[in-house]
Amino acid sequence: ADGPGELPLAEFYLPVGDTPHRETALPQGALITAVTLPPAPVAGHSRYRKVRERASYAFAIGSVAAALEISDGTVTGARLAFGAVASRPWRARAAERVLV
Repeated sequence: ADGPGELPLAEFYLPVGDTPHRETALPQGALITAVTLPPAPVAGHSRYRKVRERASYAFAIGSVAAALEISDGTVTGARLAFGAVASRPWRARAAERVLV
């Protein structure tokens, strides 16, 4: 209603709290028209995997998005996010540190 705006992904999902009917920080009536992704070295070595009980079910039992930055055969950067384990994608920062 107030015109175009931007919302960083880190602020997009609301934490679990007193408003279970709201999952995102989008204002009422907002419409997502674009998603902008900054260039990232890890994007060259990335994968996404979604596991479902059956192919016909839309909801995942679990999912993972993984991206690695590799230099001379060594992992120098890692990004891991899990889905279907919380009310929003869950960043696995401890696992990222172990990989690096």
